[in-house]
Amino acid sequence: NNYFTKQSIEASLQSDIHKYIEGKVGVELMSQSPLDLYSFQGNTSSYQFISSNLALHYSPQTKRINTPEGKFNMVNKPTHLYLALQSAIGLNKNSTNYSKIDFKFKTKLFLPIGQTSVIFNSGLVLGSTPIFNLYEAMGVAPDVINLSASFGMASLEGFMTMKSGSFYSDRQASVFVRHSIFQTRVLSKFVFNPNIIYSATIGSIYNPAEHNYAMQS
Repeated sequence: NNYFTKQSIEASLQSDIHKYIEGKVGVELMSQSPLDLYSFQGNTSSYQFISSNLALHYSPQTKRINTPEGKFNMVNKPTHLYLALQSAIGLNKNSTNYSKIDFKFKTKLFLPIGQTSVIFNSGLVLGSTPIFNLYEAMGVAPDVINLSASFGMASLEGFMTMKSGSFYSDRQASVFVRHSIFQTRVLSKFVFNPNIIYSATIGSIYNPAEHNYAMQS
């Protein structure tokens, strides 16, 4: 479900800082308008910001090669770390300044009893901003709950038992673990791949009274 509309213009520059580190800097101009009954600090109109962004990607032991067509990974190791910083300035009376810090770690463990994927996310919002700029726990459950729709497919970084738009926070941490026991082909067209999945998140909103919403999910 969509709870707001966003129009934005972004200019960015991406480059290698080190053989294992990529960096990206950018500036974004954006305008956000709520679609549902939502108000931030008593305001219900659009919110406008200009933000400066910095993103770093560290991929140790990944070997790359530069060609005239672009950069390609020759050896792609499973461990990656991401750090993103954002500083936004409000451009109208309804918009307040805020900053965000995001960190992500992902890796794979190759064990005798299978392969385990681990993803850890964390983030912090400094200052006050509309709920659209906070963290959502990525619920992907359908509106009509039934076993086949809710549990038929797994989400790598989402929650199959949580509806979209039901959990927001301005400080959060989450972990996603998936262990693949084995994989075998069945009837030449289907792959049987049993997995054990664990997903958890924790978060809160520092000042929930700033947000007044009745979103229909």
